[in-house]
Amino acid sequence: MNGRLSQDPDDFDGEWAEIGGELASVERIKDISLLVQCATDTELIELWLFTNKSKNSRDAYRRDIAYFLAFVKDKPIELLRLGDLVNYKEALEGACRLSQRTVARRLLAVKSLLTFAYDTRYIRNNVGSLLKVSMPSQDITQHNLSEHQVLALIEAASNERDRLLVRLLYFTGCRVSELISVRWSQVLDYGTGSGIIRVIGKGNKERNVLLSGSIWSELLAWREGKSDDDWVFKGRGGHLRRGAVNRIIDQLTMKAGIKLDVSPHWLRHAHVSHALDRGAPVHLVQANVGHSDIRTTQMYCHARPTEGSSQYLPDF
Repeated sequence: MNGRLSQDPDDFDGEWAEIGGELASVERIKDISLLVQCATDTELIELWLFTNKSKNSRDAYRRDIAYFLAFVKDKPIELLRLGDLVNYKEALEGACRLSQRTVARRLLAVKSLLTFAYDTRYIRNNVGSLLKVSMPSQDITQHNLSEHQVLALIEAASNERDRLLVRLLYFTGCRVSELISVRWSQVLDYGTGSGIIRVIGKGNKERNVLLSGSIWSELLAWREGKSDDDWVFKGRGGHLRRGAVNRIIDQLTMKAGIKLDVSPHWLRHAHVSHALDRGAPVHLVQANVGHSDIRTTQMYCHARPTEGSSQYLPDF
């Protein structure tokens, strides 16, 4: 991740005017009425979250801000200083299990909140504008599993639920948030040994994921005795939570002897890569996993570090 502190006066809050060859800060007008009427930081955060369309995005932002507020010990937003952000950035970068993209995402969430607070005149200065953060490009080759490793994860599962969970993450290519939010009313059996799961993806877009063979039979067997309104994967007080799925995958990864920091999303990567490797049309894979841009799907065609066109040339 490339992060630096800005030295450009234009990045500082407040307007600047040149008087007698020197820059002087022009204070913001104090009598401008507030654009938002929030009595507490909590109210402001909820209003900021409301501006994000996707529920999944709101949930992710809420978690990211909770991490930050815990780090600064719930310091009021108005009292935040650049040093708080720098210390948080250094702490994130020192966390061994966080990827550069995760670090960048958490910092960008804080910057977004501070910008919202500043634009709505809830705070007088936006210290977040002084910290430059860019999102690193995603290296798919570093987050992929072989077919053998996927099988090892499945075989490491010691109960029916965990086995089905891993298999569905792989065979559907769903995001974790999509799969754990499925109710049985969204599982439609064709009666021919196959059926579909109606998945609600980003932007509340619905797509149908076709399943057949043993995975479909296993899913129907899991349904026995459950009503349409039940979650496919039940948890305490609702559906299984993302954190619980992360812990399950962590445990299975260790049990399978895989020396990688595997997350549930790796099974989505594996679905796309393996399907394309086996000759699935790019547009079909795109529709199945819900990529809004086919170029995202096509990236996986170039994510094979052990394969190159030179292998198809004669050995002169």
